[in-house]
Parts: sequence; structure tokens; C-alpha cells
Amino acid sequence: MKLNEIIDLFFKGFDDVLLSLGTSGNKYNVQETKIIGIEDIKSIIDEQSIILWGNVEKNQGILLLCLNSSDVRALIGSIEGTIPEEINETVISTLKDLGDAFLGGALSSLAQSAGKGVVQFESTGIFKGKEILDSSFYSKIQEPVIYGSVSVESSISFSFPWIVLLDNLLKVWFSIDEEKVDVEETMLTQEEIESFINNEVVKTETKKEEQPTGVKPVSKKSTDSGYRNLDVILDIQVEATARLGSVEMPLATVLSLGPGSVINVGHEVDNPIELYVNNKLIAKGDVVIVDEKFGIRITEIVSPQERIESLQ
Repeated sequence: MKLNEIIDLFFKGFDDVLLSLGTSGNKYNVQETKIIGIEDIKSIIDEQSIILWGNVEKNQGILLLCLNSSDVRALIGSIEGTIPEEINETVISTLKDLGDAFLGGALSSLAQSAGKGVVQFESTGIFKGKEILDSSFYSKIQEPVIYGSVSVESSISFSFPWIVLLDNLLKVWFSIDEEKVDVEETMLTQEEIESFINNEVVKTETKKEEQPTGVKPVSKKSTDSGYRNLDVILDIQVEATARLGSVEMPLATVLSLGPGSVINVGHEVDNPIELYVNNKLIAKGDVVIVDEKFGIRITEIVSPQERIESLQ
């Protein structure tokens, strides 16, 4: 089963509960799915205000739904008819009751699809932002974790993606299809790959001729076949980072930062943004907007050889 199909199952059960409450017309669009680790979860939680959680009975897994505060208010407003002005204790209490029902519906949908029959939560709850990181509950989450980012279209304005997390124990319910990276989506074209291979073979032959006595040379055949087996490394996940600029500052200055503080990162407006892979500069480009998100249009790029070396 593909990851997006699992996330679809979650929201099918979620929406069944909304329908029972008299709210309908929501459309759930899966934006992104992937397998992540514990450190990734920390960065996700940094961007969310409310986390609904459920611990499945018999230690079968943990399920989380992360929402931004504005979407929490909109969700409650779609059910109660009035959007609360702020996230206060009354709203949290209401959301706790609703959250138990929402997660229960989602769990039921997942369990039925996995052939698990009737499965219930051992416990459920709600965290505000980073409270989860300070709780003993957080330590129970087992990686790898299924991550799903979903946008919600409705008559009510939902402005942020909703994040679903299913930890490793729940993940074993499903046979996950490995999602291969298409060659066309990699940073190298087929021509660039072939060019790099040929250059490496030439360099290997040159080095072979220069080998001192007693050193066993590397044959062209073994080297050629090694580089031509690039499909082994093309699926490797690497971290790509867009860097606007950097600055050094005293610790006292860091501690004095607060909302509204402005930091000069030393990057001029007309200068291109730098793109790093594994902390190595591979390209420069201009900032663009793609589907209301920032992107980079590449204007300069290093050679294919240097790009492959950046994977090391």
C-alpha cells in the first residue's frame, strides 16, 4: 500500500465523524507523504499549535494529528456554528472531546482496511505545541514514522496543512510500497551521468599507468561496472538546504532577540540564493513562488562530478 493511500484512509474515517456531526463538504488533498524519524518530528511540532494523540490498545501504535491554531478554531466553528476568538481552556476541552471522536473514526478506518477488526485507543489526549516534547508520551513514539501533509478545502477557511503521524507499530499493519525516485527527478540528466562515468574511467586508466611497482591496479572493467551501477545510489536521500545568508553574533545578542527583532544576514537583495546538498554548495538561483510556497529557480550549477561528490 502506498503512503498516500494510508493517509487517505485516515481522513476517510475522520470525515465520517464530521458527517455524523452534520458537517460535510470537506475535500482532503494529500500534499506530501514520507517516512521520517524522531528528529524530524521535533521540527514538525515546532510549527504546530495543537497535537491530538491516541495510543492504540495493546501497544499497537501511536497516532497523532497536528493542527495550527487558526484551523483548530475554524474546525470547531464548522461544528458549533461560531468560531472561537482564541484557544482558551474551553476550546481545549471541546477539542479534546471532538479529537477523541475524530481519531477514533480514523483508527477504525485504518483498522478495517488492515483487517484488524475492532480496535480502540488505550488512551487519548491533547497537547499544546511543544508540551508533547516534555512529556513521557513522546518517548513512546517509535521510528520510523509515516508522515502525511494534507490540505483541507471547505466552506470554512482552513489555511494550513494538517499533519498526520503514525508511528512504527501502527505502520506494520500495512505492507508499504517502496516509492522509488524517478531518474528524471534527480539533479543529473542521463547525459550528465554518462559524461561523468566516461571521465572517471579515463582518470582511472591514467592512474593505472602511473601506479608504482607493487601496487595492484584497478581494472577498467571493475571501475566501469562500479560507476555504471549508479541506480544503487540514485535513491539515496540527501538534505538540500537553501541558504539566504549567515551571520556571527555574540551570545548576548542571541539572548536579547525577541519578536520584531531584525537580523542582517549579509545577503544583498540582488544576490542569488545558494543551494547546498550535504553542506556543499552545488547551485545558485533566484527565489520564486510555486503554489504559494517558496522555491528556487536554478541559474548556476556545479559540474555533474562535483554534484555526485556532494553525496559523500
